[in-house]
Amino acid sequence: FPLHLAALNAHADCCRKLLSSGFEIDTPDKFGRTCLHAAAAGGNVECVKLLQSSGADVNKKDKYGRTPLHYTAANCHFQCIEMLVTTGANINETDDWGRTALHYAAASDMDRKKNILGNSHENSEEIERSNEKKEKEAAL
Repeated sequence: FPLHLAALNAHADCCRKLLSSGFEIDTPDKFGRTCLHAAAAGGNVECVKLLQSSGADVNKKDKYGRTPLHYTAANCHFQCIEMLVTTGANINETDDWGRTALHYAAASDMDRKKNILGNSHENSEEIERSNEKKEKEAAL
């Protein structure tokens, strides 16, 4: 699934070329995940934006009932959460186990980020700085 890989790895130019050459935007992999699920899981804001503007279904469920919002919340990607929520992702959508994106956010140490799922857009810069600090610490 080349479009899935391009989206997951933040290759927006490659995504554009694949879409223009006829790749179907909502084609699922064997787990029912679309390229938007992949971009959201990878926290790739540019790809998420491109895919949404190209008609990707923001509420498409995988075979476990998870939407792209579930994936981005599970991986602590604030900007993608904000983008998906502000463009129509259903924050109350549950997966096959009855979990919403908020459940995934809570399980992923996103205490301060949980607010975005309630449409609060405050402290985004502070949250991003916190993420960068955690990433640097993890790299050491």
